[in-house]
Amino acid sequence: MLVISLYPQFRVTTSLQPKVTSRYYYILEIEGVTAGAYVKPVGEINLGETEVIEFQDGQDIILRKRAGRNHFHNLAFQLDNSRYSNFKLWWDEAKKIIKWYMEVQKEHTNRKSISLIMKDTKGNKELLCINFFECWPCKIDLNFSYYNFPTLTFYITPEKALIDPRFLD
Repeated sequence: MLVISLYPQFRVTTSLQPKVTSRYYYILEIEGVTAGAYVKPVGEINLGETEVIEFQDGQDIILRKRAGRNHFHNLAFQLDNSRYSNFKLWWDEAKKIIKWYMEVQKEHTNRKSISLIMKDTKGNKELLCINFFECWPCKIDLNFSYYNFPTLTFYITPEKALIDPRFLD
């Protein structure tokens, strides 16, 4: 199992790369269209978990193992309202997510592919891209603040996840 842990300090650790301490920003694309120009992943991004099936044939004294079903955990994202200059820009991004969730509430599970793209501080270079397939929003939280515009946290249910092959070479 490969898990990318995203801490509040924006430190990224994986089993594939060393710790990186510079700041990044993330973009969320839904079906190739930017839906969250500034998004913060919340918690861990789980790239899948495979069940281990144990079996034994006849009089074989060795307990064998094989791969079973794959599981993908829900993803949590927040629109990073500190990066938006005004409420209208933030709301335009939030509406895309909310409308998609409203379709699910009407029992029309519109599954889409999404990509989480990690960029450097200047936004010039993609550092990592994780693609999630057959996704749909399963929960939305809207937290209001007196001094800032609301915080939108949304949860996505994926059925498959892959790191873009460009970043595995």
